[in-house]
Amino acid sequence: MRDTLLQYVFKINVHTPSASPDTSYIRNILAVVKPLSEDTPAQITRCISEAEISALTNNQEAAQMIKGGKSYVYVLPTQTLDIADILDKADYRFFTIFAGSEFDDEDWAGKNFGSFDGVLARAFSDREQAKEFSAVKNQCGFFANKDNGGKNAAFAFGALLGGAKWSNCQYIDMPLSDGVKDIGTAESLFEDRVSFVLTSPEYANCLAFFAAGKQAITAPYITEEIRTRQQGKALNWIRTNNPDYTLVNAKLLEKCLQKELDDNYVNTGLVESAKISVVLSGDNFLATGNIAIAEPKALWRLQGNLTQEAN
Repeated sequence: MRDTLLQYVFKINVHTPSASPDTSYIRNILAVVKPLSEDTPAQITRCISEAEISALTNNQEAAQMIKGGKSYVYVLPTQTLDIADILDKADYRFFTIFAGSEFDDEDWAGKNFGSFDGVLARAFSDREQAKEFSAVKNQCGFFANKDNGGKNAAFAFGALLGGAKWSNCQYIDMPLSDGVKDIGTAESLFEDRVSFVLTSPEYANCLAFFAAGKQAITAPYITEEIRTRQQGKALNWIRTNNPDYTLVNAKLLEKCLQKELDDNYVNTGLVESAKISVVLSGDNFLATGNIAIAEPKALWRLQGNLTQEAN
């Protein structure tokens, strides 16, 4: 029981802020694979080991995500890529779908991922197909040989999504060679913005390029995280402050959101710049907010000239 005199002199109403929005789904990945048998149910399962994955499928690629750094992977055994109903009813949230290489072009012709708008990953042994796929927003086409399939791609996504912070994974060690050993092929894949592993005599297998939709691989993830955190920050500020519809409050909200951007993205180097503006729109119940961020980028290569100076 609180003291009566204290309550009389200075009554304080406590406003508890809303919890920050959960952004862990952004690092979740769903591996869509062919089932182990006809009795394997077409349902999403959270797997924390290679053994659990092997109990659902003969696909050897999904396990590479755990080897790459993910502590768990969501696995969906299915005979078809028409999985919109399964995704819509799923209890789990994820921002990346990786389709196993056992799905052929005919399977892809019937694909249906419903409202999913995250990152889509697929390995290709055909460079032109990889180029076409990689040109689409939020799509990662990974060049691979037929024997390896999507193993290197899965490992790369395991490293990306299993990291403590966002990193473009430049030149990390990779488990397998996909046969890209000459500079001509590497240059061509780079120009097409196709992700690939480069094998060299001295450094073995390295991730030579990793992108989605011709953007740095981290770009769609950082953008999604900023959107979610800005939405949560705005909700929290409005619930806590119960503001009137005034220019002063619009600017206070803007300041709060800008601090979130600066502290977590600009000052940490994840984006070069980010600017939020909140203005009154003339509607008594609606303000307009605009967020402009620089595209997250990654430095993959250098070009230079070596000149010998005369003595």
